[in-house]
Amino acid sequence: PEEIAEECQLVVVGVDPTGSKEGHGTGIVVGGRIGKMGYLLADRSKDNATPNGWAEAVIDAYDEFDANYVVVERNYGGDMVANTVRLVAQIKEHPPIPIKEVRATRGKTVRAEPVSGLVQQGYIKHIGEFSRLEDQLYALASGESDDRADGYVWTFTDLLGHIIKRIKPYAGNGRVTRVD
Repeated sequence: PEEIAEECQLVVVGVDPTGSKEGHGTGIVVGGRIGKMGYLLADRSKDNATPNGWAEAVIDAYDEFDANYVVVERNYGGDMVANTVRLVAQIKEHPPIPIKEVRATRGKTVRAEPVSGLVQQGYIKHIGEFSRLEDQLYALASGESDDRADGYVWTFTDLLGHIIKRIKPYAGNGRVTRVD
């Protein structure tokens, strides 16, 4: 993955925080883009980590893959995710990390459909084995979702948004087609 990351024009670390005390974990997914192609480079998600623990994992992934920025969902906790990453970076005397905040305005399954379409059309390739993440992606189709799957959706929505705008689902059957 590091070799492909070096070729990428853009590398992003997507972060989906746990939404409750009972939450399973924080999704931390690294993706890159070369031309029109997206590449899953790493899953650094953390189960039951403290805020400092998952923020350190975000910073480590950012550094390891020489990411351009971090994409964080702000629905749960507002500024908490971005502020935690910034604070831990400051404590570690790390240079400031660029953070792009996103807000979910639609349900998880609806948000995931365009990314699923990109996978179906071959625009996203997984570099390595990601069994826990892939299990969550399959569960997402039935409306269940968790940290890793959500982090994946945020990562590739950001990386390949320019392509997502050109695809649309067929009416009712869940398949997508490219619109040129």
